[in-house]
Amino acid sequence: MDSNSDTANNTIGSRYRRIVSHPYATLLVVSLTLLSDTLVYGIIIPALPDILQKQWHLTKRYNGLLFGAFGLGVLVGAPLSAIISDRRSIRKELIAVGLLGLALASGVFSIATAFWQLMVARLFMGLSSGVAWSVGLGLLAHTFPKERMGPAMGTASSAYTLGFLGGPVVGGYLYNIGGLKIIASFIAVIAGINLVALFILKESTSVSFSRENSSTLLEAGDEPSSSDQARSNEHTPLLLGQKQSSQQQSPSATDGQNARPSPTTSMVSVASSATNKASFRSLVSDPVVLFCLFVTIVESGCVGSLEPVLPLHLSQKYDLSPGTIGWIFMFLVIPGIVAGPVLGALSDNPTILRFMGSYGRYGIVGISCLVAGIAFCLVGISGNIVVTEIFLACTGFAASASMIPIMSSLGARAEVAESSNAYIHIYALWNMSYSLGVFLFPPLASLCFAELGFAWTCAMLGAFMFLCGVLVFLTMASRGSL
Repeated sequence: MDSNSDTANNTIGSRYRRIVSHPYATLLVVSLTLLSDTLVYGIIIPALPDILQKQWHLTKRYNGLLFGAFGLGVLVGAPLSAIISDRRSIRKELIAVGLLGLALASGVFSIATAFWQLMVARLFMGLSSGVAWSVGLGLLAHTFPKERMGPAMGTASSAYTLGFLGGPVVGGYLYNIGGLKIIASFIAVIAGINLVALFILKESTSVSFSRENSSTLLEAGDEPSSSDQARSNEHTPLLLGQKQSSQQQSPSATDGQNARPSPTTSMVSVASSATNKASFRSLVSDPVVLFCLFVTIVESGCVGSLEPVLPLHLSQKYDLSPGTIGWIFMFLVIPGIVAGPVLGALSDNPTILRFMGSYGRYGIVGISCLVAGIAFCLVGISGNIVVTEIFLACTGFAASASMIPIMSSLGARAEVAESSNAYIHIYALWNMSYSLGVFLFPPLASLCFAELGFAWTCAMLGAFMFLCGVLVFLTMASRGSL
């Protein structure tokens, strides 16, 4: 009887360990972290016109400053957390610190009685968010192999899109119920749930197993398909060092036979990658990474600029309440959520990549930027609520679609670097770029809105997105697939 009970307990314990260490458990926790972070970013949006303009009688320019303060905080938190994670070899603990910081800063925001207090609270919100984002995405990219990176990043992207654009919906509803204090309480609950899930999670090592399994398959004599060869080419570094050059010129590479790594070679490669260290400078020197970061700045800046100016426009033109303004943001949210998993799968689909030709995933990025640019302009000139909602939906889908291949590509470039810290560093760079866009564009959009109006502001944002798409097609064909 006792032996049967012990066997049952061992079985339950074994299943529990498999669940909490499964890669999808990591995906769930990281997605929840991104949701929490971005929810904090946008949850105050519908309340700002009521607080800053109606209660405190401040000008419209102050709205953009709050978003800029958040971006500035992330610009500091992202690289700092990457350096600490690299030196201390910690991930979960840093994410926990970021979540606690978000909850505390939200509490300070809810009791602020002066604008400078709001600025300080938003700065620390951004600092905490930068920590959780960069380390969380690095953990996700380290967990999933490159052939599954696209769907994983697409799912995570849906989570941060849900928070980034869904925050205003939740914020408008909660603000109507109980003001900023109930918003702060809601954030504390979400952060608490996230912390519990984080400490239950056990980090997975599936990337190493994937590499070793891949080497074993090749060793058994399997020939890579044409699509596999294309995928291999797409992960080849654009900047080859001396070591890689010498490998290309070795006899095994120049004779008529295909060189395949032995299991011993694969294990040595994985072990040596653990001792290599990638710097921010070495990653940015890769032109693929650099261009991905540029697109990220433009996309995050343009979409982020809607958040301070769209509530003002809806409040002034249609006299809508904070709750109603929050619900209108749903037309940005839902298409963005749909775009995540759909584009995540398409960006890794060999048929789609062949259709895009030499542009590869860049074709998806370019088309999405062009469509988003047109949609931004149409939002600005729409004459009624229904038409505005339709064009907001187009904007949300296209803008999110432009980011999914970018995130997947950055994960692939980190794997090319063969460094133990490349994932965290490269997503810290992505996070910094995202925040740089949020830091620069919303204050500019608020100024443009105050001086020129909503239509010209949307035209400016649309021009940025459209030109970004044009640059993709003008400059990236020679780079090949992402």
